[in-house]
Amino acid sequence: MALPTVNSSRYTMTVPSTGQELEFRPFLVKEEKILMVAMESKDNKSIVKALKNILNACIYDDINIDSLTSFDLEELFLRLRSKSVGETANLQLKCEECGAGTPVEINLEEIKMSDLPSSKSIMITDNIGVEFNYPSLDTVGDLSLAPDMAPDKQMKTTMKLIVRCIDSIFNDDEVWSAKDQTEKELVTFIEDLNSEQFAKITDFFGSLPQLKHDINFSCITCKHEQTITLEGIQSFFM
Repeated sequence: MALPTVNSSRYTMTVPSTGQELEFRPFLVKEEKILMVAMESKDNKSIVKALKNILNACIYDDINIDSLTSFDLEELFLRLRSKSVGETANLQLKCEECGAGTPVEINLEEIKMSDLPSSKSIMITDNIGVEFNYPSLDTVGDLSLAPDMAPDKQMKTTMKLIVRCIDSIFNDDEVWSAKDQTEKELVTFIEDLNSEQFAKITDFFGSLPQLKHDINFSCITCKHEQTITLEGIQSFFM
């Protein structure tokens, strides 16, 4: 005789980049194990792959997970995790003074995604602009910036991210689609910008939605009062 099937509750969440409402179930123990193994590996590609697989398994609606942006993934998975494991997460935060760890509990329901930028078009001169796509999951997985990355590698990675996200370049009379240009041509276009023009582009990427939450706490060892800002999905499960 077959064992009974345990039915899961259903919830809804919204895709930040499109506003699409999705119905989902909490993830199961077998799916949580996949996530734990990926998190322990600290390999960004493995983590992204695990998150995509879990979202595919848990979302009932027809959606192409690969079409999601990096911030869509963060928002959707945070909501999924909240309904699957619980609305709180217990973290060990490192003191900036003595280095000791302090246990802190946060409410995941209080963490909100910042707003979308008003436009994906950036005017770099009075009549020349660039239209961008939001960074995809695969792009972020391939080109994530590590804190200890050398400055030259950071710049090279940032350049690749910008180039991959260009949709088109335009002026008052013409539009050049990025897919019709070579990567070298696009890199040359970006490299020929001056510092002020390039800053407009990096400001756009800096304005993209992200999970961000400030935590005020007192170190249990040295009693130092401090504020730590958590950014990105991995920060909330460290």
